[in-house]
Amino acid sequence: MAMPIGGLLGLVGHDNAVSPRGAAHIQGGGGAWSVDYLWYDMFNVPFGEWWNWRWVYYGTEQVMSNSYPYMFKHYAPPEGNVKVYANSRLNITARNMTQISMDENPEFLPLHGSARGGTAVIDWYMQYLTSDEMKRYPSNTAGWLDGWVISLNGTVTLDEEASLSVIKGLDSVSFDNFNTWWQTNGTDVSNDITGWLTREAAGPRLNIYPAYYGTFQMLTGSIAGVKVDDKVVLTYDIVTWGMEAVMMRWLHEAFMPTEWWFEDMNFHAVIGPEMTTLDIDTAVAYALYAFDTIQEPRRPCWVFEGMYQDVLPSAPPDVPYSDFDVYQDWRYLKAAPGNAFYNQMMYYDYTPGAWNLSANETLTLNYPSGQLPFLVHVPAEPGDIYASTAATLDTMSVRFSEPNSAENSEIAPGTVSVNNTARNVVFTGPIDMWDWANNQSSYDDLKDNWTRIDLLPHGVPWVELGMEHGLPRWAASFNLTGVQRMPVVNTPVNITVTVLDNYGQILSDYTGTVRFTSNRSDIDLPADYTFDPAVDGGKHKFTDGITFQGLGYYQINMSAVGGNATGTYTDIWVIPEPEEVTGFQLSVLGVKGIVIKGLSTSVEVTVFNQYPSPHNVFKGYNGTAEFSTDAPAGTYTLPPNATFSPANEGMATLSGLLYDEMGSYILTVTDQLNTSATESVTVVVSVQSEIDYRLYDMFEQP
Repeated sequence: MAMPIGGLLGLVGHDNAVSPRGAAHIQGGGGAWSVDYLWYDMFNVPFGEWWNWRWVYYGTEQVMSNSYPYMFKHYAPPEGNVKVYANSRLNITARNMTQISMDENPEFLPLHGSARGGTAVIDWYMQYLTSDEMKRYPSNTAGWLDGWVISLNGTVTLDEEASLSVIKGLDSVSFDNFNTWWQTNGTDVSNDITGWLTREAAGPRLNIYPAYYGTFQMLTGSIAGVKVDDKVVLTYDIVTWGMEAVMMRWLHEAFMPTEWWFEDMNFHAVIGPEMTTLDIDTAVAYALYAFDTIQEPRRPCWVFEGMYQDVLPSAPPDVPYSDFDVYQDWRYLKAAPGNAFYNQMMYYDYTPGAWNLSANETLTLNYPSGQLPFLVHVPAEPGDIYASTAATLDTMSVRFSEPNSAENSEIAPGTVSVNNTARNVVFTGPIDMWDWANNQSSYDDLKDNWTRIDLLPHGVPWVELGMEHGLPRWAASFNLTGVQRMPVVNTPVNITVTVLDNYGQILSDYTGTVRFTSNRSDIDLPADYTFDPAVDGGKHKFTDGITFQGLGYYQINMSAVGGNATGTYTDIWVIPEPEEVTGFQLSVLGVKGIVIKGLSTSVEVTVFNQYPSPHNVFKGYNGTAEFSTDAPAGTYTLPPNATFSPANEGMATLSGLLYDEMGSYILTVTDQLNTSATESVTVVVSVQSEIDYRLYDMFEQP
């Protein structure tokens, strides 16, 4: 699949000897085909047995509820990266699709015969298998049941011309006597079509690996053929790992702008010589997920966004391309409740996509009525990486959408309609979602992040299904900043107090009063202060707000007068004189203290002050550390001078140390201004060890 809009346009060849059609089409107003995408039954797709097997075998999908509303947790790398998902159903109604035809590209069938044309009727059902259903398959296949074994069953009905187009080795005479011909050639035809499926899944064709985390495996597959009246009926009974990924790629390559994981799929297609009629009804896993709204103040919601499914980078030659390649080095804000990286910038773990719509195409999201859970982030307990969520119930409505009906003038003749009475969002083409997202100026978050990474930063459309009534907000805590961990006695300190609500967001309309107390009496604290929303917006700076009059430990407490909000700032150690740099700790990252000749390594530097442990690390150091060595000139490279900031908290790992000659050398770090603050270590430079292993006398021992 290729960016930016999707679809691999003519870069690789189909086994049918035609170029695949990408999903990047934007058809003009006179286009022949029509496609209607209807999402429905959100949260109302029961979990089959296979979901439990996935948790047992891989620990990746954990069912949270076995009744409506159905939800599950997905555990992805790195550890702690947890998202809560809900599934949905999708109905696709497509007519007059000229990009799929028996003349050129039937997409879902091979063209291994000598003819072209005719009509093929496909009726398939695709679903994951239960342990009972696996009993009718070979015992070794049943033993592989891990929750991802999927079957494709059903029929392909071919008229004569289509039979001669699809079936290898079939001619007109053989067609007339098909049942006799099949007795001799049926096994070869079955192997030919199942082999074609396997080749379809691989690179450079559909290349499912970066989405599927694995290769396509034909666990068992048979195709039976029989002639009924003037038609040939091929009956599929195929069990694989990866058929759902092949189906996803097929649909994306042919016409569908985004990619999804399907189960419980009913697939009906009539592929004629020039165009196709297609009807699909399917469940979709990972359809929407719990998140916080983009707009401030941020609130719990469920997000639907366009996306592709590649999550692994390419690895040529076996994995020749991946949509994920362009995203793997960029980060995005992770606002998923219950995630260890909540409200942090983390590396992309998915590939955003654009659901482009041509003329005569619609995308409709029907969302449910009634009370639904909205998830609030609960931080992890100390020492635990896994956070959790707390649920609150409310009815659902569309709180935010990109694009929205306000952009109808920009996307005309396409339109967006949001109807919270009918409970749906309807996008009507033509809309070039990618182009709109790239050029729009209404949404700062989308514009700023596109500028930052020069890519679509999240999928479009982006629809936030939020709380219709919203949760009440109240002042939950005070946050104090500005006090160093080691302030100087009798020196006034500027402080800032921020009021946070029950979601951890700034409560800008707070009108309450904060009161300061301490564990000690020898301290000057601000008087009670009543916040003014027009002036403070939930944040107030107290100039010269605190003066510590004694030495040693202090603690500052904040509380709301007549309210429940509190805040505490602990572990303040007051010192008699400002910190000064007095020395360093220096260590070189090597193998058992040895640095390899010609191999770059790093050094770790810790800055010390004049005070005893545990207060001897100079966390507020903002000086510059310089490096030197006694190695001969021209035989080494030193790390560049390092200027620290308080964000380093007195410690830094610096790369760039390299020695080109073997020997024992002195490496020294020195403060740029106070040259008496210095530290040296001995660096031993050696060559990399080499070990040769040789196997011999194989099969020769008695």
